[in-house]
Amino acid sequence: MRTRTRTKRKRSGIRAAVVLVLSVAVSGLYSAPSDKKDKPAESYSVVAGSVFREPGFALAEAHVVLTLEDGQASIKVKKMTFTANTRGEFAFRVPATAARYRISATAKGFISQQKTIEVQPSVRIDVTFTLAPESNQ
Repeated sequence: MRTRTRTKRKRSGIRAAVVLVLSVAVSGLYSAPSDKKDKPAESYSVVAGSVFREPGFALAEAHVVLTLEDGQASIKVKKMTFTANTRGEFAFRVPATAARYRISATAKGFISQQKTIEVQPSVRIDVTFTLAPESNQ
C-alpha cells in the first residue's frame, strides 16, 4: 500500500511542476505594455486592378509597371513592377501622398496599354486593362 501512495505523490508532484513551468512560460509570452512609444503605422495608398484580354477573359501573367511621373522628387519609389496572377489581378502599395503615376500593362501577343492615375492619401485606386491581340499581318 505504501508504494501506491508514494507513486501518487510523485505523479502529483510532477504534474504540479509541469503546471508551474507552463504557467511561467505562458506568462512570459504576454508582456505588459511598454513605456516606449511605438511607431505609428505607416499609411499608404493602394493601386490595384485586373488585366483582361478580349472578349473579357482574365489575362494571367501580364506584366504591369507603375512609374512615378516626373517632377515629384519627394516620393522615394520611382518604379514598381508586378506580374498579374492567374486571375489577371495586380496590386501596388504606394506612399500615402498625392501623386501622379503612369501604369502600363503588357503581355506577349497583345498590344500594350498605358493609363495615368492620380493617387490620394490612404485611398484605393482601381484600374482595369483590356488588351487587344496583336494582328498577324
